[in-house]
Amino acid sequence: PFSIREEIRIMTYQHLSANGAYQLQTGRGMLHSVVISSKGTGSETIHIYDGTDATGHMMADIDAHSNQIALAYDVQFEHGLHVVLDGGGAPDVTITFM
Repeated sequence: PFSIREEIRIMTYQHLSANGAYQLQTGRGMLHSVVISSKGTGSETIHIYDGTDATGHMMADIDAHSNQIALAYDVQFEHGLHVVLDGGGAPDVTITFM
């Protein structure tokens, strides 16, 4: 007998609007997208790491001066999803992942 198992995975999201370090998930997963709803001020940057802190492998380093932009990634991470917002005034950003 042959069977096909369909697995439905649902994205989750995290809305961030203040500078700081955020552990969005531990363990394996997938970074789907980063949506900047309103840009940061000054030299604001979004750093995204595969890990549990900022010493993990950097997956993305985004200049947060763009207003209303969606960046698709669809990349896997192994150890966790850690995000740092720093620089000037924080952007309004939503990160989708599973």
